[in-house]
Amino acid sequence: MSVLTQVAPTGEGAYPMATVQQRDTQPDHSTYSTSTSGPVPGKAILFDTSKRELFTPATGFKTLTNRLKVHWSVGVQQHELTQERLQGVEVLVFGGPRDKFSSAEFDALRQY
Repeated sequence: MSVLTQVAPTGEGAYPMATVQQRDTQPDHSTYSTSTSGPVPGKAILFDTSKRELFTPATGFKTLTNRLKVHWSVGVQQHELTQERLQGVEVLVFGGPRDKFSSAEFDALRQY
């Protein structure tokens, strides 16, 4: 699993910083449609808001979320992280969590 942290351009109008985790597995892009008519099945981005994040898809990531919705299925996760909830998710976004993760959530993230 690769982890990118504190992704933010500098200067006026900069985007909020975020932590992004993406799976190392490479999907088979030959099965994806190149149509721009909407999100492609199997390409999911999940924004976690269960830890009182500073930035959510509604506040801070609104423009990003709207742009991602064109080619990705975008969801919001408001409950404890589990392996079942992470099933089928390609990108998991944490927008500055303020609460601690439980050991069960860390285990689910390790398996992810």
